[in-house]
Amino acid sequence: MCPNIGGTVAEVTSKARQSSPQRPKLIIQPAHPMPLDASAMTQLQRDNVELSRQVHEQSDTIMALRRDVAAANARLSDVTGTFSGCSFVRVIKLVFLLKISDRLKFTSTFCGCSF
Repeated sequence: MCPNIGGTVAEVTSKARQSSPQRPKLIIQPAHPMPLDASAMTQLQRDNVELSRQVHEQSDTIMALRRDVAAANARLSDVTGTFSGCSFVRVIKLVFLLKISDRLKFTSTFCGCSF
């Protein structure tokens, strides 16, 4: 006897089965291949060969594009590195020139000369 629900376990489970909706039965039929005539089979084989060729061409194109992108990335990295080096040298030169010009200004104001 189930005290909270009322009735025995068998009665409760039978009531639950009756109240739940029945699912439709799934009927699985064995798959029968459709009979193909020779012309249809030949056409499918031609289509398969054509599609395989297209896939091969596209994979070759993708590989070539990947190589191009890798080369462009390498060149971009080289240019970035070169630019950074050039920029660093340019900044050092400008700092050096500023220091020299400041010394010249200091010297010119100290001795009363004008440049």
